[in-house]
Amino acid sequence: MTTITTRSGKGSPLSHTEMDTNFTNLNTDKIETIADDTTPQLGGDLDVNGSDIVSISNGNINVAPNGTGSTNLNSAVFKTFREVVYSIGTTSGTITPDFANGSIQQITLNGNLTFSAITGIAAGKSLTLIVTQDGTGSRTLTSTMKFAGGSKTLSTAGGSIDVISVFYDGSTYYASLTLGYA
Repeated sequence: MTTITTRSGKGSPLSHTEMDTNFTNLNTDKIETIADDTTPQLGGDLDVNGSDIVSISNGNINVAPNGTGSTNLNSAVFKTFREVVYSIGTTSGTITPDFANGSIQQITLNGNLTFSAITGIAAGKSLTLIVTQDGTGSRTLTSTMKFAGGSKTLSTAGGSIDVISVFYDGSTYYASLTLGYA
């Protein structure tokens, strides 16, 4: 004969009525669909067993850690990858692009530019700055970054486009300047 587990605090086996009530409650309190659970949490690893995680409504799938957590993708293969270009706008003077806005940023110069630092960049990260001269042109660059070959001279023609690529090692900004995308 099977032993019935006693309910905590009761000290005796469950009665038939209590068992029936428990089964009724289990049946009525269950989650009908996974969509009913708006904050699911895994108790272990998610094994998709070769299947995909998809959005059937063509919506985005966001993987975002809470707080200071990071998203780690081991052995990731990206079939499609897209970076967003953030526009700083039209400006001049000293800029310190914010890395939180993305690793590719663009600016149109309406005066001379000083660019010596990037806000929020961590060691090992890179930023690409696309620099466009306004219609007047002849805008200059001043920087304390270490430029490959020492050249920091922008193209001068109105509307000309140059690209500054910067790598930060934690203490030094290493930059290269590619000229003349017109």
